[in-house]
Amino acid sequence: KVCDKADKSQVVCSPRIAADIICDIVESTNGWEFEHLVALFLNNKSNIVGSAVVGIGGFNGAQLAPAILFKKFFTTRGATAFIIGHNHPSGNITPSQQDVMFAKNLKSISDQLQVCMLDCLVVTATDFTNIPTGDLL
Repeated sequence: KVCDKADKSQVVCSPRIAADIICDIVESTNGWEFEHLVALFLNNKSNIVGSAVVGIGGFNGAQLAPAILFKKFFTTRGATAFIIGHNHPSGNITPSQQDVMFAKNLKSISDQLQVCMLDCLVVTATDFTNIPTGDLL
């Protein structure tokens, strides 16, 4: 499901801005009860050119088939980079071991496809954190 909630004139110049936009998208889908994986697609000036909910899970996890994310990326006109984030319904922003493995795997796939993954975030209604993968924002 593609969300039109992200303002396409918005410049994403920090993880905080990305986290706020991801929170807005989760909020617009009434998604705080379950994990939602949200992708923001950016152009070379860091303007949002698209966004999508690319996965919905349960109370303690969501699955993403990377093919879904990259299909949306490659079909979003003007996209040159992406940021991925997901909410933790528990309110705990600490990335799980599974979150870290997911982020590293996605970064590896992105590198192989020569796609720029700018950041991977965990968000709650009031806070966010980056999931470390090495060389992100």
